[in-house]
Amino acid sequence: MAFELPSLPKTVVIHAALISAILLSAVIAIVGFWTFLPLFMDAPNELKAGSLEIDFAYIQTVTPGMNWNINGTAHNPSDEAVEEVKIRVYSDGNIQGYEYFIPVLGTKETVSFVLKPKIKESASLGEYTSQTVVSVPGSFPAEYELRINIV
Repeated sequence: MAFELPSLPKTVVIHAALISAILLSAVIAIVGFWTFLPLFMDAPNELKAGSLEIDFAYIQTVTPGMNWNINGTAHNPSDEAVEEVKIRVYSDGNIQGYEYFIPVLGTKETVSFVLKPKIKESASLGEYTSQTVVSVPGSFPAEYELRINIV
């Protein structure tokens, strides 16, 4: 018993191909538009580049199980207050993460802070980089790499 597919009229095949091509083009255009749109946008007015300065001073040589203190300052040189500043040290195989929150950083104000992530007991010995991110709503987060030597 042989099985045969029914043949479709040529116009049906052509219409189906055109509709598929139009829909695929629309999807590509929409994805491309939303992907490249941020390249052509200005930063939000309240957070132009350079409106928040963060400095870290930290112990660079640590041992497993140690509380790792990271002292820092946040300075707002702009003429507008910055709200909801989050400074986050991410967890990884060696570090137990930590997050610090500054509710409001006023104009021309400088705030000192201390981050207290812990070096895990199971931390591997060697030189590593800890990712630390400073984020403010409505702006792109700033990433910092803090180098540590676990001995």
